[in-house]
Amino acid sequence: DGAVAVAVETPLRAMTRAAVESGARVALGGDGAGARTAARALTRPAEVMEQLRTLAETPELAALIEDAAFWAYVEADALPAAAAQPSFQRLQWNAERRREIAALGLVHEASAGDPALFALEMRAALAQIGPRLRALREDPDLARLANDPAVAELVARRDVVGLLRHPGLQRVLARALAPPSEAAPGRAARSAPAASEG
Repeated sequence: DGAVAVAVETPLRAMTRAAVESGARVALGGDGAGARTAARALTRPAEVMEQLRTLAETPELAALIEDAAFWAYVEADALPAAAAQPSFQRLQWNAERRREIAALGLVHEASAGDPALFALEMRAALAQIGPRLRALREDPDLARLANDPAVAELVARRDVVGLLRHPGLQRVLARALAPPSEAAPGRAARSAPAASEG
């Protein structure tokens, strides 16, 4: 399927993937669970960052993060196809990973023991992540960050914590992860003059 073909790697694509990776880890549980994770991160930032790093380095999460087809389906709002990807299935049916994800607050505790409930929660979260991935891809600041040598070095080292702490990337992620009414004030401002013409 051409819609999910893996494109040639470029600095911009690598930066986009790194930003998506970071944003997805923070927002995996949708608004409610994301708020829980953010609250924990504010009170215990070092612990949460280390847990995120450890979780991201597990084979199941690493495979999901690197699955270009999975994220293409998510971005296209093709959630049944995304959930059918082998990388997602391996995560869904791994009890230890479900427990770790629930412990971080990314899904509810009940999902740790119920693969079907885990999949339902994840699909609800992915429905909110898709538009945010598009916002990341379309953000012009991301292209500028891709040309920043310091950011390129963080991407090359796969230093997720360093990327999350980078002020420029924090601004990009904040816009992408904000509710729609807050995420695109510039777009609304640009459209206002056209509406008033005449």
